[in-house]
This record gives sequence, C-alpha cells and structure tokens, in this order.
Amino acid sequence: MGGKDRPFRPGLWIVGAAVIIGVIATKCGGDDPLADKRTAEPSPPSTSRTISSGPDPHEVMNGDGYHKMGGIDGKNWGVWLTPRAPTECTWSIRLTSPYTGATILNEGHAPPGQGVRVSIQPPGDVSSISGEIDGGRVVFQTTGCGAWRLAS
Repeated sequence: MGGKDRPFRPGLWIVGAAVIIGVIATKCGGDDPLADKRTAEPSPPSTSRTISSGPDPHEVMNGDGYHKMGGIDGKNWGVWLTPRAPTECTWSIRLTSPYTGATILNEGHAPPGQGVRVSIQPPGDVSSISGEIDGGRVVFQTTGCGAWRLAS
C-alpha cells in the first residue's frame, strides 16, 4: 500500500451520502413540496355572487298575525298592499303599551276578493333601533287578508 493512512470520518460520509440521495431524488421525480406551487397554473380569480332568497323580510308580511313596525326587527313604514283578500279581511294599526294595553290608531275591513291599501306611518318619535315609542310598540294586526307587500 505505500501511502499514509487517512483516518475514517463518518460525518463526512453521512453528508456526502445525503447530498447524493438528494440529487437522485430530485432527478427521479421525488417528492418536492414546492414543485406543485412552482409548476401549477394560477387559479382563476374568485367571483362572488349575490343570491337573493326572496324579497326583503322588512317589506313583506306573509299573512295573519301581529306584525311589529319600525326598528331593526320590524317591518318598514309606508303603504302596504294586499292584492286580493282570500276571505273577509280585517286589519288594525295599534300602539301597544305595557301599562295600558293597546290603542287602535286605525282599522278597516274588506270583503273577500278585494284588494286593500293601508298607509302605516310612525305616530311620533319612534326609535329607529328598538321601534318603541313611549315604551310601547306599533303593530299591524291582520286577519284573513293574505300576504302583504310594501308598495312604497
């Protein structure tokens, strides 16, 4: 053998083997977590659609009942229409009060088949948040009139 013996360095062999394995893996299509991001086509821009599920709930009343007016949880003020009452239609606009009961502000009726038009306006300084006036609430009571929609 005629030469000087070199000491064996296992750390150098491990680094060399890791480099060789990395080169082979890259050339043979090994898993590169960034490969998909570098070669993938850009995704199309997202588009958003507004899907309407129907009319504004503040602008329709689906039938009989007591409907709160004003405030964030009530129906909008304005002229309300029902195109054709299916039965005898009675309605009233009431100001409820926790202390004295309800005061009828306006009321009416119509025979079956007749359309009805009612103007419901705030009777004073109604809170735009709670819909209350002097601790009470304006409600529209309807029976037999069918569905209502806001005309204006």
